[in-house]
Amino acid sequence: MYNASVDYGRRSFSDEAVQYLSTIDLTLIQRGRILVTARYQTGGLGVDRFSSTSVKVNGLIDKMVVNRLNLPSETMQTSALEN
Repeated sequence: MYNASVDYGRRSFSDEAVQYLSTIDLTLIQRGRILVTARYQTGGLGVDRFSSTSVKVNGLIDKMVVNRLNLPSETMQTSALEN
């Protein structure tokens, strides 16, 4: 689920107003339960306010979602039965 807001601004050396994504509220839900929520605001994630929507959304998701491949593996304790 998401909510987004746009704003208008002028790039350097331009008089033309440009629309840009200024705020994103993003909530990831699984089986009816909220897993995580996050908010992007202009200037966040170290990107320019005129960066594309995909750059902003992907950066936000990267902050929200843990890559399970980078987590330490769980060790399984086993025991051998001796006869």
